[in-house]
Amino acid sequence: MMAVNNVSALMYSNGKLFQVLKNKLTSVVSHSFSPFENLAFEDWIFRKADPDTITLFLYRNDASVVIGRNQNPFNEVNLQAVNERSIHLVRRYSGGGTVYHDRGNVNFSVISPKSAFSQDRYAKVAARALTRLGVEGARV
Repeated sequence: MMAVNNVSALMYSNGKLFQVLKNKLTSVVSHSFSPFENLAFEDWIFRKADPDTITLFLYRNDASVVIGRNQNPFNEVNLQAVNERSIHLVRRYSGGGTVYHDRGNVNFSVISPKSAFSQDRYAKVAARALTRLGVEGARV
């Protein structure tokens, strides 16, 4: 169980609990390890969030290979190995490369107005949020 301060609302997605926190930005911490639920929720935030807010979404997934929307899994993924190891293969709505997720890493998405986007700044925001959630050594 994770102790979290300033909880302003609770949301449910497919029966899984998501804690929604409010401070200077909106932070969402997923308690689901399903890559399907987490990426669907990320897409929901992108489509439904107030376009003037900055939302930080933190999540961990079970073993999965995540590909971008334009990638060809036959070129990017060893499908035999994925199937033999029961690793999920998931396509995310956004672009980007193929990545491996498991419970040993924390993933984050920052959804913001284009005018406010700064990759370096949001990496630091994610590290600060993890520190506030009790993760030691979170840094960029």
